[in-house]
Amino acid sequence: MIQTEWKENMPFKLCVLIVCLIFPCTAGAVFTILPDLVNVMIHTMWCGLYGCILAWLFWKSKTAKCLVTLLNAALFLLLCLGFLMGGPAGPAYLLLKACLPFVPWGILLN
Repeated sequence: MIQTEWKENMPFKLCVLIVCLIFPCTAGAVFTILPDLVNVMIHTMWCGLYGCILAWLFWKSKTAKCLVTLLNAALFLLLCLGFLMGGPAGPAYLLLKACLPFVPWGILLN
């Protein structure tokens, strides 16, 4: 019942859209004009992941859900491809950073 009420709430759907687009926007900025801010892109991966989960839960349009999910997944896989230079631990670190963003992995892994 609550989920159907949230599906009709336009401000909530707009907030979910903004959260879904934070990671692609930072990735676009890093790839085009601010290449020194790769760390910012890594710290916004969780927005893409959890934004897509919220979109699949609360949006009606399957086309919009698929587009946002494919955009975030493509950028995540592109970032994983770059982190493969560090071995298999690189993409594993990115996945952990996306799922659990507020855990201080730098302290725990050193």
